[in-house]
Amino acid sequence: MDALSLDEELADFISQGALIRLASATATGVPDLCFGLACFVDPARQRLRVAFDERQAGAVLQLAVQGGRAALVFSDPVSHRTVQIKTRDARLGGVAGSELAEIARRVSLANRRLDLIGFGDPFASTLNGYEPERLVFLHCGIHALFDQTPGPNAGKALAGAP
Repeated sequence: MDALSLDEELADFISQGALIRLASATATGVPDLCFGLACFVDPARQRLRVAFDERQAGAVLQLAVQGGRAALVFSDPVSHRTVQIKTRDARLGGVAGSELAEIARRVSLANRRLDLIGFGDPFASTLNGYEPERLVFLHCGIHALFDQTPGPNAGKALAGAP
């Protein structure tokens, strides 16, 4: 299956303040989960680069890369809107120093969303805390896309943009 394309609105949603989780599993199906920090969508809206603190997320990142498969969940704590993206080509890459300010800006957006529901600092900065020198990107395509917002459409596959 070729990579799907996100529409512009969904690309903006996942890259501008949504909370990010990554899940993967061992070969025997034992799951693991970690929090991500910032998502960048390529111009074709078919590939993602998601920033993680490698110390906090290392075990899950290795599972994702070893098996190639992972699920990323993006949610807004205010509206509860939630989207799941599945990939089958996960790999790791470095973060350039020139990208640190934009990562910090996007983490700040997520922290502000948490503050709106009463979970500001110190909770938000602890949840989304990281050390810049430990940042890595998970690079991946978009191979399946689901609405996971609580309600009657949870689990419904979303169509990619043509």
